[in-house]
Amino acid sequence: MQERVKKLELEYKKFLIKKYLKYFLSLIFCLSLIFCSYFIFNEIQKKEVLLKQVLKEKQDLVSKLQKAKIQEEKNKIIKEKLRETNLNQFEKKQELQFEISSMIYNLSVLKNEFYKSPSFDKALLLSKMYYQNKDYEKSIFWSLKANEIDKNHKEPWFLFIKAKEALGENDEAKRALETYKFYYEIEVDKF
Repeated sequence: MQERVKKLELEYKKFLIKKYLKYFLSLIFCLSLIFCSYFIFNEIQKKEVLLKQVLKEKQDLVSKLQKAKIQEEKNKIIKEKLRETNLNQFEKKQELQFEISSMIYNLSVLKNEFYKSPSFDKALLLSKMYYQNKDYEKSIFWSLKANEIDKNHKEPWFLFIKAKEALGENDEAKRALETYKFYYEIEVDKF
């Protein structure tokens, strides 16, 4: 019987070892599960925070882009209004510039007067008269003379460009127009 008791005691010890081992393994498994869950949860939180930051930056960029588009449209409208205003002023000035007074001048007398006492007004008047007479080469010559005397006036440029266009020298007229735009810092598409 003693042997039987020893055997039972031995089995009981084994049973207890297995029981404690199961508890210990269960505890390790639970702790591992909690540990892994914590890290997974932490990573998810980091990703959510990062996602929120990215979404906020995207919204900021979209907002800035919309503001930039609005500002671009405003600038476009303002430029268009300025261009229209400049064109209207330009057309009014051009209309006034090509009016010739009712005084009758003889071209040869006016040229002689110019050579005696050169003046901007005489050179400009000669250029206008030659332009009206469709003598475009001479109109170009006198508009250049007027421009040499006084570079601050725009009328000689107009006459030069118009005469070049009348002669069919559109490339040269375009270059003169570009030079005119650059010199006077004004935007004009066409006369």
